[in-house]
Amino acid sequence: MGYSKGIVYFIDILGSKNRGFDESLKINNIFRDELNKVQERHRPTSVGRRYVTSFSDCAYIIYAIKDEYNTDETFCKYIYTSLYNTASTVAYFVSNGFLCRGGISCGDLYFEPDRNIIFGPAINEAYLLEQQAKMPRLIVSDELAKILVEYDTSIKLKNEMAALLNGEIILKDTIDGWYFLNYLNYLIGVGSVGLGTRSFTFNNYYEQVKANSINALYTQNNHDIIAKHKWHLNYLERMKQYNDSLHEMNENDLVNMVLRNNTGQNGA
Repeated sequence: MGYSKGIVYFIDILGSKNRGFDESLKINNIFRDELNKVQERHRPTSVGRRYVTSFSDCAYIIYAIKDEYNTDETFCKYIYTSLYNTASTVAYFVSNGFLCRGGISCGDLYFEPDRNIIFGPAINEAYLLEQQAKMPRLIVSDELAKILVEYDTSIKLKNEMAALLNGEIILKDTIDGWYFLNYLNYLIGVGSVGLGTRSFTFNNYYEQVKANSINALYTQNNHDIIAKHKWHLNYLERMKQYNDSLHEMNENDLVNMVLRNNTGQNGA
């Protein structure tokens, strides 16, 4: 018995002060649905163990790699799996009108699903990162961001199809330099994706969630809430431009563009 190496997501759903019973129940049902999906996807042969625990409008999503698979290469691939899964969860929340804030860390952790016990340095760091996120984003610890950028660049330097499939799962915020989960990467470059019982293309998803944030600008008088929706609108526009550019590029153009972006981020 002891710590495992893993990835931790702490997610807080914004806007709890004025939330009624129905919305609170909806949020907890979404987290419960995510837990059920985790259990359904889990296989005894998996390289890791996964666990979701929620309370009020917050949740921890934990991915711990099994000791026998704990190599740098396998761990990096496992991180990517967890990032894409969590991007789907965040996209689902946002499509239902709930913006998310949180922290993502990696390191030592311990959990017992049967007794609902979780603790460890990575658990604590994810929580503390959420306090610094401010805007509706899941920020990534500096250590994890470094691992991801280096691994992502190494994949794309091989000029493999992974360069197209990986996209940009984390982005660097121009405001303060934090890397954050690019949840819209889940919808970029694909025909459509399923979120809950609905199917979305990037464009109809973009139009729906953009309309939600624009509506908030006109119906809210809280400056903090308005600032969060303005940030989200800027992020949506950034990703809309990126998505549109993909339709104008061939594979080599796209690989070279992503490599240039990563090189610029590393030098920042």
